[in-house]
Amino acid sequence: MLSVCEVMDSFRDLFYPESCGICARKLYGGEILLCTHCFADLPRARFSCSAENPMIKQLWGRCDVEACLSWTYFKPGSGIRILMHGLKYSREREFGYHMGEWFAREQRRLFERIRFDVLVPVPVHPDKLPMRGYNQSEVIAVGMAKEFACPIRSDALVRRGSAGTQTHLGRFDRFVNTQSKYIAANVEGLEGKRILLIDDVFTTGATIEACAKALQEAGASVSVATLAMAWK
Repeated sequence: MLSVCEVMDSFRDLFYPESCGICARKLYGGEILLCTHCFADLPRARFSCSAENPMIKQLWGRCDVEACLSWTYFKPGSGIRILMHGLKYSREREFGYHMGEWFAREQRRLFERIRFDVLVPVPVHPDKLPMRGYNQSEVIAVGMAKEFACPIRSDALVRRGSAGTQTHLGRFDRFVNTQSKYIAANVEGLEGKRILLIDDVFTTGATIEACAKALQEAGASVSVATLAMAWK
């Protein structure tokens, strides 16, 4: 005989079935957020912390980071674009949390090689918070922190200046638009710390560069982790 909880769960699944965040098919036992097929089909970025790392190459001569990691490639037509759009524009907070958790779990060996003291999410402009409801980079960091039992310093960076989007700007324009928009806060708590800087997508590197420089000026060393890297 089914318990009351089991009956309620069956009733919920019948009328409100949990579905895959990408293909919308019903999820089955053990599947969380994504069906097995869509999860396996995400375009993993399998580069390491070596000199051939494309994120590090893109930052050469711009800022000195210890290491860079990314979980997937932000490829046209891929499921990761659906998840990232939901996280950023449709208040799908759980997308960021679970992706952060999976990222940390799948690349744990690389993260352990980096060795870091604290996670610092890239801040969102205060003007965007009411619309978005949260900072997507902070949500990602929370998912990652579950795996690493690592503190999060959401107050370490402050975003100032215009809240306009950079989506349609080129690399140089993003660089100009981003400089001096990020400053380190509570500086006395950052000196000597090994920071893992967290963001959603690595595109031109302008935002990462500005944030990394601000943290380094406060006396911290910086490594970078993003859920995705733009596909070129």
